[in-house]
Amino acid sequence: MLVLAASARIFILAFFIITTLGKQQTRKPRVICALKKDNICVNWAVYGVGKMSQSELTAVEDDCQQKCKDKGQACEAKVVSVDTWNYRCVPFCKREECREAFSGKVEL
Repeated sequence: MLVLAASARIFILAFFIITTLGKQQTRKPRVICALKKDNICVNWAVYGVGKMSQSELTAVEDDCQQKCKDKGQACEAKVVSVDTWNYRCVPFCKREECREAFSGKVEL
């Protein structure tokens, strides 16, 4: 009787683990606006990057470039993890700031 009860518990636990893992694997890639300023999204969290096609990633980047351009800023992408990227708008640096930031490096 005890063996049967223990087996049932193990079976139920295994079922929940498999179900949970299955849900994680079937999640669709998504783009979430992480920060809004002046009713414009200026920071995006992109989840499921590993499952996105190159055209989907390009579309997200193009959208970021356009929205940031409208604000007079540049789009910056940052890899948070293998499957998550963040996009955000950053101000263009002035010539002096760029020189300080890239000091010691060859300017193109």
